[in-house]
Amino acid sequence: MQIRTIQEKDFDQVLEIENSVWTPYNSPVYDRVLTKDDLRKRIGDRAHILVADDNGIIAGCLPYNPMYPFPQGQHVCTFGLAIHPDFQGKGIGRQLIEGLFETAKQNHFSQIAMHVTGGNKTAISLYQKMGFQLECQLTNHLCINGIYHDALIFNKSI
Repeated sequence: MQIRTIQEKDFDQVLEIENSVWTPYNSPVYDRVLTKDDLRKRIGDRAHILVADDNGIIAGCLPYNPMYPFPQGQHVCTFGLAIHPDFQGKGIGRQLIEGLFETAKQNHFSQIAMHVTGGNKTAISLYQKMGFQLECQLTNHLCINGIYHDALIFNKSI
């Protein structure tokens, strides 16, 4: 498994993963289908995307970008993580996050923070195993498909 930066040839596979994993029923963020133009714009807006490449098959992706748009917060990045269902539970998320630690340092980030839905026990367990600390719990902060969920904010210094 190779962790590397996304290439144009990966767009179709990354979109398949993003659009199958993130839906309005499990995420407050995605209420539409992502397109190649969305990926290009994301990359153009200072985002980076890592992919897990298994001999030409993209097993997962990890987009990351500065958490804040202002200079005083440019040392903090945030990320998303999406793993193809056929590769879930095989350590791909861990490998992508390890890749993030390396590339985030190269891009002058010293903190990594992210939001996760309180009910996403798999992600929470992974983040804690990777050294992230829970810094904030916002009760009933997210409404997904008519159901309220806690929003958790995790952080790690790198």
